[in-house]
Amino acid sequence: MENYIGIYDRDPVYARRLMEGIVKRMGESHLTVEFTKAENVALFTKKHYLRTLLIAWDEFSPDMKGINVGEVIGLCEERPSKEEAAAAGEAGVRLIYKYRTLTELLLEIRGRDDPSLGINEKKSIAVYSPVHRCGATLFSVALSRIMGERVPTLLISLEEYSPLKTYFCPDSEGSVADAVYYNAQGFLKEKEREIVASAGRFDFLCPPELPEDIKSLSGEEINSLVRYFLEESGYAAVIVDMGSLIPADALACFDKVMIPVLEGRGEEEKLRAFYRHLSTAGISLQSHEEVRPPFAAWPVAGEITFSAEYEEYIRKYL
Repeated sequence: MENYIGIYDRDPVYARRLMEGIVKRMGESHLTVEFTKAENVALFTKKHYLRTLLIAWDEFSPDMKGINVGEVIGLCEERPSKEEAAAAGEAGVRLIYKYRTLTELLLEIRGRDDPSLGINEKKSIAVYSPVHRCGATLFSVALSRIMGERVPTLLISLEEYSPLKTYFCPDSEGSVADAVYYNAQGFLKEKEREIVASAGRFDFLCPPELPEDIKSLSGEEINSLVRYFLEESGYAAVIVDMGSLIPADALACFDKVMIPVLEGRGEEEKLRAFYRHLSTAGISLQSHEEVRPPFAAWPVAGEITFSAEYEEYIRKYL
C-alpha cells in the first residue's frame, strides 16, 4: 500500500517547508503530498489512501472523516487546551501546535515510541581538539549530517567566530547564549523554535556573537543545556563543536569526546599536554577517541560538501 502523508495549510510556505522536512528526515518511502485547497483532499483520496493528513485545524470539517484517510492531525495556531484536544479527539482528530521545531513535529506525527526514529538510545558527543586548524568544525558538520540521516540530531556550535551561522542560519537572532538563559529560567520549551534552525538533515544552534559569552559558560550550564535537548526535545544525538574557550571540565559530561588531530610532532606534544592537564585537574572523560579524517576544505561559496572518502571515514564510527 502507498504510504502517503498529506499536508494542507493556508500558509503555503509553511506547508512546503514541512513537506520538505518530512522527506529529508523520513525518506522517500513516505510519499508526501501538498494540497493547495481543502477540497482537493477529497479528490485525491478517491484514488489514493492517505495514511496521515496534516490539516489546519480551522479548515477541518467532520465530512473529512468519511474520506479515505487513516489519521487526521489538526495543526493549531495556538497551543490547544485540554478541552479543545478532548473535543477534537471525539471527532477522531489529534491536535498539535504547529509552530515547533521539525524534530518535535516529527515526534508528534510518528509517535515517540516509533523505533524508526531511533530516539531510545540517546547520545551526547563533544568534538574538541587542543590542536588548532585540524578540521574540528567540519568534522562536527559531517558527523551531524550523517547522524541526521538516522536519528534526530542537533549540532550546537561553541566555537568563537564560527562561520557556520553564515551557512545554516544567517537570519537567526538566537544563539547558545539565549538557550542557556531560557533554560535557566525554565521556559526554553516556549522559545526553542525561535532559536533552533533547520540545517537540512540536522538542526543547528548558533554560537554567540561575542567570544566573551562563550568563555563565560560553565561546564554545568553546558551539561544542563545538552541534557535538556536530549531529554525534553526528542533529539537522539546532540553534537557540540566545543571550540577552544570552553572549560575542560565541560567535556566530562559527554558520552563521548571525539578529538580530531593532525599528524606531526608538535600536534602529538599538544595532545600529551592536554591529557596531562586532564589528569592534574582530576577530569575523567567517559569515553574519547582520536580521529584523523581526510583533508576537507571550506567552500569558497555555496553549501558545505564532503568527499565520498570523508563521509565513509565518518560512517565507520557509527
